[in-house]
Amino acid sequence: MTTLVTGAFGCVGAWVIRGLLAAGERPVVLDLDDDPWRVRMIAGLDAPSRVVSVRGDVTDRAILGRVVREHGVRRLIHLAAWQSPSAVRTSTGGSTPAS
Repeated sequence: MTTLVTGAFGCVGAWVIRGLLAAGERPVVLDLDDDPWRVRMIAGLDAPSRVVSVRGDVTDRAILGRVVREHGVRRLIHLAAWQSPSAVRTSTGGSTPAS
């Protein structure tokens, strides 16, 4: 069964990847980051070569749909999150119509 892990290059994600690899899976990871240093550190030096890595944003429905279709994803572990509220832009000015 193919598992998609969002936010897989974060701390919790790296531990989840380690567990999935230990269970014999080849997980698909979706992350804004493209440097798997934490996965390497926690799951082993060869771990990045044992996952399918896709760089992308979980808010991009097109990427999510493509990844699910192309890799036959049957399970999702959603760990993507911002580390700091200051990393997120908030619109306080309301909406304006598109021209």
